[in-house]
Amino acid sequence: YREALAAALSVTLPPDDAGHTYHQFTVALGDRDRVAGSLRERGIQTAVYYPGPLHLQRAYAHLRLAAGTYPNAERAAERVLSLPMFPEITSEEIAAVASAVAQAANADAAACAS
Repeated sequence: YREALAAALSVTLPPDDAGHTYHQFTVALGDRDRVAGSLRERGIQTAVYYPGPLHLQRAYAHLRLAAGTYPNAERAAERVLSLPMFPEITSEEIAAVASAVAQAANADAAACAS
């Protein structure tokens, strides 16, 4: 994914860590929901594992932290999307997913620019 998405506009890749064994490959996108919808239309499943930042989850309600307390965490939660990742994924499948992500993300970046 890292190589295939290197030139994609408005796709932020996770930090490069040679020792990481990815069970998720999560990217950040300008318009996550639109890109996810485009991928879904192509039959590509994605996931948002952490749809909200920790400080706004019910388990931490006792801290009484309001929206806006941690704006970077809130923005990240709105932008992250995990791409298909599993032990049997093939290079061809990664290339197909990456191509679909790049097309959708580049279309998103072009729409924002105009």
